[in-house]
Amino acid sequence: MPVCAPNSLVIVAKYNLNTIECGYLEFLQGYGEASWSLAPQRIDHAIALSQKTEIIFTTCEAANSYCGSQQNLAEAKTQGADIQIISSPQQAL
Repeated sequence: MPVCAPNSLVIVAKYNLNTIECGYLEFLQGYGEASWSLAPQRIDHAIALSQKTEIIFTTCEAANSYCGSQQNLAEAKTQGADIQIISSPQQAL
């Protein structure tokens, strides 16, 4: 889930997420706005993951419209990808 760097540090500390060793949850920390952390290649990868039947892909509302090389997550969802909008990282758990 992309959030700006100061907010991500607060979220990780508040929910003690740094102790989770699950291997399937990744927090991206970038500089400033979350969109600066998500290159089109990451969106493409997210779309590819969301199209797998065994995966439920979760993201925040803002990232839903970030552009990949061909489409965004919202467009992929209209084509059948399982993408769920969440409002907190805790919902992803």
